[in-house]
Amino acid sequence: MMGYSGKADYVIQEGGCGLFQILVVIFVKVIPEMGTSFSNSFMAFGNYNPGWRCLDHNDTHNLMEGNTTQDIYMINSSESSSEGSCELFETCQNIEFDPESSTIVTEWGLLCDKSWVPSLIISVQMAGTLAGSLVAGQLGDTFGRKKTFYIPLALAGILNIVAIFSTYWFAYIVIRFIIGVMLACLANLLSTYSSEFMPSKWRATAVGIPSWQTGGLVLGVSAMLSKDWKTIQVTNGLYFIIACISALWVPESLRWLEVKNKHRKFNLAAEKIIGVNKATVSLESVSLSCVSKNDQSRGGLKDRRVYTVLDLFRKDYRVNTCIIGFLWWSVVFIMNGIVFSTKAMVGNFYLNLIVLFVGDIPFSVLPMTLPNIIGRTKSVTVFMSVAAVCLFAATACGLWVPGDFGNTGSVIFVALAKLFIAATIRCTIMLTTEVYPTVVRSIAMGFGGLSCQIGAVMAPILIPNDSRDLYVRYGLIGTLSLFCSLLVIKLPETKGMKIKEVFEEDEAVADGGKDQVLS
Repeated sequence: MMGYSGKADYVIQEGGCGLFQILVVIFVKVIPEMGTSFSNSFMAFGNYNPGWRCLDHNDTHNLMEGNTTQDIYMINSSESSSEGSCELFETCQNIEFDPESSTIVTEWGLLCDKSWVPSLIISVQMAGTLAGSLVAGQLGDTFGRKKTFYIPLALAGILNIVAIFSTYWFAYIVIRFIIGVMLACLANLLSTYSSEFMPSKWRATAVGIPSWQTGGLVLGVSAMLSKDWKTIQVTNGLYFIIACISALWVPESLRWLEVKNKHRKFNLAAEKIIGVNKATVSLESVSLSCVSKNDQSRGGLKDRRVYTVLDLFRKDYRVNTCIIGFLWWSVVFIMNGIVFSTKAMVGNFYLNLIVLFVGDIPFSVLPMTLPNIIGRTKSVTVFMSVAAVCLFAATACGLWVPGDFGNTGSVIFVALAKLFIAATIRCTIMLTTEVYPTVVRSIAMGFGGLSCQIGAVMAPILIPNDSRDLYVRYGLIGTLSLFCSLLVIKLPETKGMKIKEVFEEDEAVADGGKDQVLS
């Protein structure tokens, strides 16, 4: 019966990966993560300018949806902020945007002297997620995973619906900021909450499920079908609200209940897990014979102190924390730089948005399996190295390959790079949840979220005004990706490790304790 850190670890490892874990992954990770991705990426569509015309002059121009010419007399999106077009826009008394598309740009005329507003909205939303990341981790470790997860889920749903009633873009910015705070709380708990119910060998599979990518794909398809920002916002809001129903069934994290000595709730949650999985283990066997000797000598996992982000910088953890923080910043900076640059890509805007997500779904089998074969850190090195090569190839195609071949090649290589960056994010989540013990795991994810949101706030500076700027910036983020692929080698490998509960375990292992750390 050795090798378990406590009752929760025993119930989860011996209970196996059964129906309970499958339902928890669906209710706590897959469904909410799809909605979170959908909402987080919304501004990739929201800041799109479909083109406009001035009815005062009846001048004829080409309409370009994205950059595809159509036979309608409008000023296309790439020309809308040019000097001549802005002069016309500011003097025209009767502006008409492309009636087939409704975005925040068309809602409030965010062009020319207001062309900076869409990028500001993106940055403000990311600032909201940054602010949320500052508190989400601490809330999750102090008040529990469940409350910190489901309350923001409900509020995100309500706010997405309220947003369509904004009468001015400034009010909309305020709402997107608060939505950003809620999204940060969700992102912080999505993998932490679900993975704490998973046996060690199934954590990579659970984290690797492409629910984030599927949410982005659904956004692209929804944008193409409806082309209406209000419809998309309401749909997202209703989705979040419906997802809250699972709170009636999903229990609090078993590991959190144990380290917080919530004995009655722990027993109820354990009974639910055992009952749903139809496991042969019983609560009596857990209490009497299946707790490690180390736990018995300590009288159980009793740790009542309040942990903070400073605990992530303990002597044995500070280097890992710095590397993981930088890795989080880098992957999200690169990812958002790609996603929010979609409007500058050559080709149909809506198809480009779909292409950036569609390949992620079948490709997700790689981050679900490779980390269990070669390890988490080696997988990150492989993924980010390949992403760097793809971004360099996209730069070369865009700058030096003439005509449509160069443009098409660039889009393909960027889509491939995004696949490998998405895989890196999955591995980074695994590393963050496995390196740190339960008492600070949510704080660690919050710190990672804070780091990545700083990158997300900075990402809009990558949104280029023309294609040539786009290709140069792909080369720069490719260099960043290559650097990260080398830096991550310094992190400890967590493949096969059991989830730690408290820091005292580290001390026991350092003293030559008898507990087996690797499962």
